[in-house]
Amino acid sequence: MVHLTANTQDKTQGAKTLYNYSYWPAGSVIDIKNNKFSLSERTVNQALPSIKIPPLPVQRFGDILYGSKLRSLTQAMCLSQEQSTVAQQDEFLIGFSITENTSYHRVNAKEFGCAISNLNLALSTF
Repeated sequence: MVHLTANTQDKTQGAKTLYNYSYWPAGSVIDIKNNKFSLSERTVNQALPSIKIPPLPVQRFGDILYGSKLRSLTQAMCLSQEQSTVAQQDEFLIGFSITENTSYHRVNAKEFGCAISNLNLALSTF
């Protein structure tokens, strides 16, 4: 499940629009309170240990909204515990970065089994 919300604390930053991006894989339990979604404590407590994978290369990832590139990129961020990366789609730049509210949890050992909560997504044009 993908959950995208406008970042109400810093809605815009210059010419950027900010969002909070969360991805919760199949098998995750989601808590819903006051119309807010979050990964349940039960899922967090049952998470698998982190694994070591190499860091992402320093590059801009293109055509991010085609196929499953967005999910693959954010999964790589989660597994490598990456702090930030940049992607592009046409004239849009999409920056991903962690905040103090971001969390990564390896929910299962499947290909897309890493849960991401509140990853900062900054959208801008060039």
